[in-house]
Amino acid sequence: MFAGSGLLFFGMFFCLISSFFAFSLIGKKNLPSFNAPFVAISAIICTAILIYSLFWKSSDFISSITSSAFIAPAILLLFLSLISVALPKPWLQFILLALSCCGIIFNFNIFIEFSPQIPPIINKLLSATLWLTICYFPRIINLNTGIICTQTLTISLGTIMLYFINALPQALGMLAAYISACFIGLVIAGQKNSNLLLSDHMSNLLGFLIGWLVIYASAEGAGSCIIIFALYPLIEITIALIQKLTFMPQFAITKNNTLYLRMINADTPPSIINRHLLRISAICILFGNFQAFAPNNYSILIFCLLIIIWQLYRICNWREIPSGFKETNKKFLSDVKNNLQEVSQRLKNIDKGRK
Repeated sequence: MFAGSGLLFFGMFFCLISSFFAFSLIGKKNLPSFNAPFVAISAIICTAILIYSLFWKSSDFISSITSSAFIAPAILLLFLSLISVALPKPWLQFILLALSCCGIIFNFNIFIEFSPQIPPIINKLLSATLWLTICYFPRIINLNTGIICTQTLTISLGTIMLYFINALPQALGMLAAYISACFIGLVIAGQKNSNLLLSDHMSNLLGFLIGWLVIYASAEGAGSCIIIFALYPLIEITIALIQKLTFMPQFAITKNNTLYLRMINADTPPSIINRHLLRISAICILFGNFQAFAPNNYSILIFCLLIIIWQLYRICNWREIPSGFKETNKKFLSDVKNNLQEVSQRLKNIDKGRK
């Protein structure tokens, strides 16, 4: 563990210094840069993975992850980022992402066993579909550099902790460390240079990177832990998509339906938003690591979900001083009921108008 930890911190240091150097070069143009930052991150992570492959330990795994299976996504990530810059076509990127996800899962036999009762081919198809779906999740919360970096760091730092408590193999701890270092570098560099941005096109590739971590960690039995790390963005994505599926004009743009933008539009002070979101991230990392020792996959997950929903409700109602826990719960349930009734009434009006 000591030698592995030393290798992890060395790799993390290498990625951090490399990212600082790359972002400083990109920032010298003093122009908005939407693609270069993630191309740099892809190149740094690919290089770090290739170096780590020299120290590969196959005995750590309980799944069929091999050295070549671990290197392949890193090379594909760099390839996809370069192609996305040269040919920024959404349909082309979708095809390449779908081929990449399916190719890795079927060629290297790495997949999530959703149920032992269904055939492996179905589990593989579901895993590939999940990975491709994750590719398009980050663009929904790509509202500013801070929010997308914070949520990426929550997942990657939580995964590093799983490695240190022996819940994941060294290779996945290394990958999480490389992701953490690059996005720490982006957060710090972004505070000094607001031109370092991430386009929606490139955020799809960030989804591929996160999906790589999710699929491989889930194949190693840590899927429920990763879900807890990602609870806040999953809540945001779910709320945004549900509102879009009402087909009302005001919900047409998915990322405009997030709670985060609602908080900003309600003039919530950034200090309150940042404090609560950092608290949520800390809660997710803590409970996600507890989940590694839980007897089942759902008890801690449900408990953590309720805590996060409560924290989000507190942010959205920051102006109000609750008179008590019971009264606040009543108001929360009343608000939910009123919102559901309003959506139901609008859907009925739409149906009447069509008739």
